[in-house]
Amino acid sequence: MLNIEELNKRLNELESKYENLLNEIELKRSELNSLRSEYNSISIELRNILEELKNAREKLTQLKSRFNELKNSKKELRSRIKALQEKKKVLIQELQEKKSYIKKLTIISRNVKNRLKYGRKISKEELKQIIEKLEHEHEISPTDPIKEFEFFKKISELERELDLMELLDKINSKISELNFEINYIKAEIASINNEINELKNNKIPEVINEVNKLRNETNELRNRIGELKNKRDELKKKREQLRNEILNKSVEIKKLKEELMKMKDEIDKIRILKLAAEKSLKIIEKLEKKKKIRKEIEERFKKAYEKLKRGERVSLEDLSVINYLEDLEKSL
Repeated sequence: MLNIEELNKRLNELESKYENLLNEIELKRSELNSLRSEYNSISIELRNILEELKNAREKLTQLKSRFNELKNSKKELRSRIKALQEKKKVLIQELQEKKSYIKKLTIISRNVKNRLKYGRKISKEELKQIIEKLEHEHEISPTDPIKEFEFFKKISELERELDLMELLDKINSKISELNFEINYIKAEIASINNEINELKNNKIPEVINEVNKLRNETNELRNRIGELKNKRDELKKKREQLRNEILNKSVEIKKLKEELMKMKDEIDKIRILKLAAEKSLKIIEKLEKKKKIRKEIEERFKKAYEKLKRGERVSLEDLSVINYLEDLEKSL
């Protein structure tokens, strides 16, 4: 026969363990929720870091592109300076040649002036008029060899004087032309010098300043990218750890639930056994009680029967015992 006391003891133990197991599962679930919350927070932070890292890399690409543009611009400016310096060199050479030519023409002009006999006293137009007048006098004068020779000599001398004066005019005109060209070249050289100074003192320094600024900005951005990469790796590592902890915690909860189900099955079985034992005990107690009543009735029946045998009077109560005994036999 089942011991109800032992069943109650076992049931109490199991129910206590069941309650403890429920509390443990609840605690594990709370821990799991905390891990998931932390995992989600880190995932959000990681997405923000990755977005910032993407933007930083795009910005770095733009800075590199701008840096290359400035580098090419600086190269072009230096090439422009070199071209201007080459042009200036050619112009200086041309200037020196023209000045040298003027110097030579000046010497020639001085020599021509020294050969002039009348040029300093009369003009070229006046000299032409004198020659024309002599030629006219020669034409109308009677033929005289001696006088004609003097005329020819005088005219030749005047014509030579006129040629020198015309040569001197050409030389002076050329000198003026060269001086104009020299002034133009000087102005062009001055313009080149101004442009070179502008490039050297303003344009190139502006490019260099922007390059230095970009270099500093690029270095800062690269440092930031390095920090973001480290942060990204840390977050990935932490998230992976949390993922493993979540998986382990989920496995623990699953095992505890399985254990809880097994414990519940055992509790249900013991409850059924206890119920069966209690019912059995009631039936046994009931049967024992009926046996005791039967014995008492049988004794009363014997007494009534003895009275009948002796011819004594039997009461209604004694007779009713017989009917009760029959009913008791049917129930048993």
